[in-house]
Amino acid sequence: MVFNYKIEILTPTVILSGDKIKSFEIIKDGNKAFVVDFDRLIRNEENFMNFVINYPEILGDRNNFLNTLKRLNINYKNYIKNEIKGYIKGNTEVSEFVKTAGRPYIPGSSLKGAIRTFLIKGTQFQGEYEKKFQYLLESKKDNKKDIKKLVKNIDLKVFGKAVMSPFKLLKVSDSNYLEYNDLKIANIQVYHLLKNKTVLDLYAEYLDSGKVLNGTIKIDDFEKYGSMDFILRHYYKDPRLIFNDFVKNINLGVKRYIEKEKEIVTEQGIEDLKRFYNMLEDKLNNLNENQFLLQLGFSTGFYSKTIFVKHLEVKQVKFLKSILGKRARNYKPEFFPLTKRVVKKDGVMQPLGWIMVTLTKK
Repeated sequence: MVFNYKIEILTPTVILSGDKIKSFEIIKDGNKAFVVDFDRLIRNEENFMNFVINYPEILGDRNNFLNTLKRLNINYKNYIKNEIKGYIKGNTEVSEFVKTAGRPYIPGSSLKGAIRTFLIKGTQFQGEYEKKFQYLLESKKDNKKDIKKLVKNIDLKVFGKAVMSPFKLLKVSDSNYLEYNDLKIANIQVYHLLKNKTVLDLYAEYLDSGKVLNGTIKIDDFEKYGSMDFILRHYYKDPRLIFNDFVKNINLGVKRYIEKEKEIVTEQGIEDLKRFYNMLEDKLNNLNENQFLLQLGFSTGFYSKTIFVKHLEVKQVKFLKSILGKRARNYKPEFFPLTKRVVKKDGVMQPLGWIMVTLTKK
């Protein structure tokens, strides 16, 4: 089966490339800040390029950089690549969206990862994961190495090795490329749920609501992969069940996830997010049979990346903290999650990364 997919961005979506726009590339001017297009600046201003070759240290300091532009009589406004709205602190860096040849896109691997997670949340396999996790928790093993190995084996026990996993049948292409001008820069606020306020500001390039991207999804025939007989004999009766009612089960996983998110934000009295999830729930209930919702990308939170569909108990968070080490140093077992990352649009909080996918047979 081959489908064309159409992604519609519902809330600001960030897929990080790992690169950053350095602070000296950002010029503050009054209440605004601008990202300078260095490639174009160097290409068009030979004097500047020669100056940088002789004095590369000017690129390490915003004031030196600005003074150099003034000395060379270069107006930075002719080389603005993007605008950052709102207040931005000094020495701030901006995380870059993934691009190819300067054009943003959504990698197939990011989309496939999100499909895999929400599909598992919506099927019997979610229960299998939780049973095995709970068994490990109650086994009270002391050796952390043994526990880490056993946790990794949960996925192996459910779906087998990657080369034999049924998800090998699922092939998702990269989306088409958009233009650089389709990106904006978001102020991502780390909102502390106990303090009821923003405790940290992050900045990242993002695709805004309303952007549309396209690509293809293919589910290969099971018969092409003879090695999967191994899974059939050793694991579950038929792992292909994961692809039955593909769209319906993804949306069931999303439904369970939204219910849990609503529980958290209602408990904390975060009205903006409660209204958002009520709206998203209405949208989910009114989708066509070929449409599903997903949350993907940066700053979407622990629960969006894992198979858990219920609020974790204190003892479960303690167990995760013990095996994840530094990665879980900020986990508070008695209050998890402690923070949520949001963006504000017109003064209203929104979670990041929600998209709607429409499939049509190719």
